[in-house]
Parts: sequence; structure tokens; C-alpha cells
Amino acid sequence: MSIRFLIDTDVMLDVLAGRQSTVRFLGEHLRPGAVGISLLTYGEILDGVLWGRNPREDWERLDVELAASRIEIIPVTRKTIEHFAYIRGYLRKRGSTIGYGDTLIGATALEHGSTVVTRNLRHFSRVPGLHVMSPATP
Repeated sequence: MSIRFLIDTDVMLDVLAGRQSTVRFLGEHLRPGAVGISLLTYGEILDGVLWGRNPREDWERLDVELAASRIEIIPVTRKTIEHFAYIRGYLRKRGSTIGYGDTLIGATALEHGSTVVTRNLRHFSRVPGLHVMSPATP
């Protein structure tokens, strides 16, 4: 599986909210198999959907958006967790850890050779070897 861009939760929420600059950016890069979200991002979004004001409507909108945008949900594998452990230790030794969620998303991207598309450049730029970009700066 070759995912060129791994979309972070903040950017995926922009897509679901219809933020045009983000939708345009992704529209330029969407090809089957080119864009994905981590299983963790999917879980974070589902948390908001299931406990939001309109769970049924939001669930359907999420399902439609993922299918229409051809965004794949990338599973967590043993290799992902190996990257996760390396990143956690590397950042801990430098006194600059990031949250578990961002670490897992970064590990997923490293496993697949993907660029993380996020607005949280501050955290993700700490991960060694990770390519990061903001939808505002393609």
C-alpha cells in the first residue's frame, strides 16, 4: 500500500466542515490509493460523530466523504508500533515528546513513506525522517 499523503485529524475535520482551501488542496492530490487517514484519526473523528448532536447524520456524511474522496483508512500494524516505539524513545531522550496520538500518526506515515498533512507542524516536525506539510503550504 503506497499512501502519498496521510491526513491528520485537524485537516480531516476541515474537509468534513467543507473548508474550501483544504478541499481544493486535497482535490489536487486525490487519486485512488494516494490519500489516507490513520486508524487513530478515524477513531478520533468517530468519537465526535458518535457523541455529537446528530450522530446518524454525521455518520452518513463521514461515510460518504471517505468514499467520495477515496480516502483509505490505514490500519495499525506491528511495524507501525515499532516506528511508534522508536519515535517515543527518540523524542523522550531529547525532552521533546509529543502526544501518543500524534506519535502513532507519525509512525503510520513513516511505515508507508507518507507525508503527513497537518496544521500541527510544531509537533510533527519533531519526528525524525517524517515529511510534513500544511494544506496552506503545498
